[in-house]
Amino acid sequence: TVVFHWISGESGRKLGVDWNELAPHLATPKTEFGIIAGARGESNLSNPLVRGDDDLVVSVDETKLPGARDFVTVPVIHRNLMSDSTVQEYTLRFLRRGYFRADGQCHPLPAP
Repeated sequence: TVVFHWISGESGRKLGVDWNELAPHLATPKTEFGIIAGARGESNLSNPLVRGDDDLVVSVDETKLPGARDFVTVPVIHRNLMSDSTVQEYTLRFLRRGYFRADGQCHPLPAP
C-alpha cells in the first residue's frame, strides 16, 4: 500500500483503496459529455494489474460512463493522453460539433 500511494499519490488512493468513500459523491454530468480512453490493443506493453485493454493505468471498461454522447479509444498511454494531437483534435471536434470522429459517427454509451 505504501508503494502504491508513493507511485499514484492521493488521487490514486481515492480511486483505489478509498473508492467506496469517494463513489457516493460522484455524479453523471448533466451536460453532454464524451469519453476518450487510451487503449493499447494488441501491444506487448500492458499493465498486468489492470484487466482488459488499458492505457497502463486505467482499463477501457473502467472509462465507460453511461450517458456519454460519444466514446472513442486511442492508442495512447495514460500520461500522454492530454498532449496527443489526435486526442486534442477529437476534443476540439467534440466541443464544436458533439462528436469525435471526422465522419460524424457517434458511439454513445446509453444511460441506464
